[in-house]
Order: sequence, then C-alpha cells, then structure tokens
Amino acid sequence: MKSLKSEYGEKTVDNALKKVHNESADREQHERYRKRLGKAVPKKFKDFQDLKYDNPDEWELIKKSYRNNSRDTMSKDGKKNSVQTSGWNKMPESQFITSDKKYRNTSKLSAYMSSDGKFDLDMAKEDYRKFLQNIPEKNKSYLQQAMESVEYQEKNAPGLIFAYNHILDVVGYNPQHPAFGEYQFEIVNTHELSHRINAFFVRSWEVQNFSDAIEIAGNKPSINWDAHIRYCDANDRDGFLSDILSALCKGKYDFPYGHDADYWQKEQHCQDEIFANLFSLESFQDRGKIDYLRKFFPEVIQAYNELEFTL
Repeated sequence: MKSLKSEYGEKTVDNALKKVHNESADREQHERYRKRLGKAVPKKFKDFQDLKYDNPDEWELIKKSYRNNSRDTMSKDGKKNSVQTSGWNKMPESQFITSDKKYRNTSKLSAYMSSDGKFDLDMAKEDYRKFLQNIPEKNKSYLQQAMESVEYQEKNAPGLIFAYNHILDVVGYNPQHPAFGEYQFEIVNTHELSHRINAFFVRSWEVQNFSDAIEIAGNKPSINWDAHIRYCDANDRDGFLSDILSALCKGKYDFPYGHDADYWQKEQHCQDEIFANLFSLESFQDRGKIDYLRKFFPEVIQAYNELEFTL
C-alpha cells in the first residue's frame, strides 16, 4: 500500500479504495441523482464516481443542485416529476411538514457579493442581528455572544465554504468556492456559531448520557433508513435534519446533507454535529423536524434537553 501511495499519491489511492468500498451505496445514489437532475449527472457510473471523489468543487455544486430540487424529481429527459412521499411507513408526513416557511426569507450568500467577487461580511452580520430578534431568547443570547466574539477569516482553501475551527476559534469562509453563493447566511452562520457555543459552553462530547443516547438511537434494529432519506429528500431544505441522521447512521447511508463515514469515525464529531444541528433547529423554531426526531429518536431529544449550558 505504501508503495502504491508513493507511486500514485496518497489521495489517488484513498479515492480508489473509497470507490470500491462505497460501490453499492454510490450506485443507488447515482440512480437517484440521475432521476432528479437528468443530464446534469454523468450517465456512466464510473464517470459519476470520478466526479464524486476526484472533483470536490463540481461535486459540491451537483449536491447543491440536488438539494435545491428536493421538491421535484427529474426524469432523464429533463422533465420534472412530482415526488410521491405521503403515507410512507404508515406515518402521515403532513404532521411533520410545518417548517419550510421559516427558511424562505433567509439570504443567499450571493446577496452579499459585490461585482468584483468581494463578500460583504458586515452587511451579512447586520442582517443576522435582525434575524436574531425573532428567535428564542436563550438561542438569541448565545448566538449573539458567539458572533460578536468569534473572528471571521476569508480563506481560499480547497473544500472550504463556511466552517468553524474550534482550535483557532475562527469561522472561515471562502467566497471563491463555486458553490459559496448558493448557501444561506442565516443557516450556515447559525450552524457554525452553534459549534462554537458547544465548544465554549456545553462540550456535548464529554456528556456520557448524550453519547449513549446517540449510540442507542443509531443502532436500533428497526430503523428504516431509506424512509428517512426519502423524507429528507422531500422536506429538508436547510440540512439540519439530514446531518443529524447522517451522524446517527455513521455515514452508512447517503442523506441529502451530511458527511462520509470517515468523518463520523473521528472523535467528538457525532456529538458536536448533532448538538449544532439541534441548536439550529431550535433557533429556527422548526417544530416539524424536532417532532420528527422526537417520534423516531426520542432518546436523542431527551438527552439534548438535559444538556447544561455554562456561562
């Protein structure tokens, strides 16, 4: 293995192994992406895997397009077909779809971009302060403190769009990334600031009850992961729910938003991401998705509600 990595490069070899290991899941994903996005996705499976693993910037754009089309699917000729999702698993999904309107007035990052490609962070933060006036008081206080305390740094780094680094205590953002403008500032800023809140005031990964609840929830033998994927495909425009479910299954299933299995194997990642996403759902007062999680994974919601915030 070492000789192969020396000859072809570590990244090339690692990507080749991922293609083999993830072939079954990738074939299912290829079929779904082709059905929804048509010719925007490579017809040949090999070309699809090459795009996914060897061209991260273009893959991010494809994923973003897939998410943005989550209310519809596309046939191979490019015509839209409505998604049929009601009644799955004998669960009336209408009882959970209560929250999309909470995200409709969020501002794309492109709204703060000048003609010369500069991102106006000050204007985005000013709009975010207005957003904070309409969320629960606890979330407002912590998010406001986090935003006014953390440093924002523009970084032209591969793969970076918008992310919090807890070691440096920095929110990095990359306006040069081709998908940057498609993300909503209120959503990504809330999520990344929630990571900072966790690092400074909660440290959920150190709470055994929270870690145990995540393990119990993710290992239930009766989980219908395919049904959860379909629900997220149709309803999860912000990505918070998908990322939680991706963490619970440790990346074994491909949700519209989320991370791969390697990411979830790293220490603290599951607890940190689940906290950040739940705090974000609370901030947006997204009762639909919180109730959905309470229905299927009540132990996670209970353990989250028992977390203590220090000052």
